[in-house]
Amino acid sequence: MAPTLSIEHDFEEDAMAMYGYNWEAHWDFEEDAWHYFRRDDSDDNPSIGEVVYIPANVTGRLTAKVKGSDGATPFSGTFPFLFAIDTKSTYIENVLGFTATTNRPLRGKRYNEQYTSTMQSGYEEKQITIDPEPYSRWYKIGIRSSNRNATEGFYVKDFRFYLDGIRFANRLFLSGGHGNVNVNSTPQRRNSFTEQKKRLGGRLK
Repeated sequence: MAPTLSIEHDFEEDAMAMYGYNWEAHWDFEEDAWHYFRRDDSDDNPSIGEVVYIPANVTGRLTAKVKGSDGATPFSGTFPFLFAIDTKSTYIENVLGFTATTNRPLRGKRYNEQYTSTMQSGYEEKQITIDPEPYSRWYKIGIRSSNRNATEGFYVKDFRFYLDGIRFANRLFLSGGHGNVNVNSTPQRRNSFTEQKKRLGGRLK
């Protein structure tokens, strides 16, 4: 899951790039976003993202914005997806065929929200709510591309993950941040998708 990170990429000051399975991404300072490219000779589903831990009885909230590489050119392939996949269902959902009433924790679940033609003219935001369950889970979250024709790539920004319902400390949230796509190992705790504003000074009246 973890990509190879190139710092000072190609000996350029502050340049950053990431390389994963069938994909690469370069940080674009003007867009303040990752410019993501996928392999162009396979219809596999490469993705840029993270793996997050969701405790029992906690809701996960994922949001991200995506824009085509060139707003004047129609997107050449299948529009990408915002996704959240239980790591027990990374191949297909409920691969072992468990019922909802037996072995429920082993079923896994997959969420997908596809971006639309809106992303051709500007950043389009999609959101996913991961329903709470009475047991803890690991989820793979991110943006995936399912079509080789999207050779021009697209931009990914404002990638955020929140947890709603945590009432206790958890040692799995003490390891700091991965820094890959601005998703921390210590997720922010919030009951909405809205990014919290920071107050830099002054008094509240």
